Amino acid sequence: MATTNAVAKLIEAKVYRTLENELIAKRICTQKGIKNGDTMTFLGLSDVSVVDYTGGDVTFEELKDASIKLIIDKAKAFAFKVGDIQAYQSVVDLKGSQAERGAYQIRNVTDADILSVYDQAGTTVAATVTSANILSTLAAMRQKADENNVGKLIVVLPPWVKQKLILAAIKFSVNEGMKGAGYMGYLDALDMDIYISNNVTNTGTAASPVSECIACGENSIVFGDQIDETDIIEKFEKSFESGVKHLYTYGFKVLKPLEVIRATLTYSAETTI
Repeated sequence: MATTNAVAKLIEAKVYRTLENELIAKRICTQKGIKNGDTMTFLGLSDVSVVDYTGGDVTFEELKDASIKLIIDKAKAFAFKVGDIQAYQSVVDLKGSQAERGAYQIRNVTDADILSVYDQAGTTVAATVTSANILSTLAAMRQKADENNVGKLIVVLPPWVKQKLILAAIKFSVNEGMKGAGYMGYLDALDMDIYISNNVTNTGTAASPVSECIACGENSIVFGDQIDETDIIEKFEKSFESGVKHLYTYGFKVLKPLEVIRATLTYSAETTI
């Protein structure tokens, strides 16, 4: 039993490390560690109204509650069989093992879920993109951010837009605090960190995609997660096989919609390079 529990903890750590290293969504959100079913409330009040004062008494406005709740209400799991308890070691250690692949699949599903908040964005940009106008497209996103007093912008783009950035020979520096999976670099002139992800929502065709991208301020989306349980079943009934099951829960909330920008980017082929 002690061996089984120890291996379960190793699998849990393996999944946690993969999620920490490769979950782009974690890098664009403010993170809160809370458990499944928990609720975190971000207190707030509605803005006050400004009126002309002509002398005499003033009317006191009753402010409305504008609090926002983050609920950990999404759950993802994987479970698989192995031949015997001696197989556990390979499950944990091997590159591309079941535990690592399971974590990778959870990462993909979670990333795609959070990147779908483009439909909650308070501002929008749309463009048909080539290498000739990719910089001006990013500048339009920067302008929308400035109009809503957003500081540094975090942008998530699909691989085909990365191609346009490379063809445009745009130079990036590295923001040391933002390194990680999918990180392309920091664009100093526009004060934005750019990530590349296959989990951006795509419509259209493979040859001519339309991508729903997001850009956001550093504290505009909040995300919380918890690795709840990793269990090992030593023997199934009527079988010599053993099993591993893992549960991961999370939740997210857009706190500041006006600081989230939806960029609908349509692919256009290059006429000259």
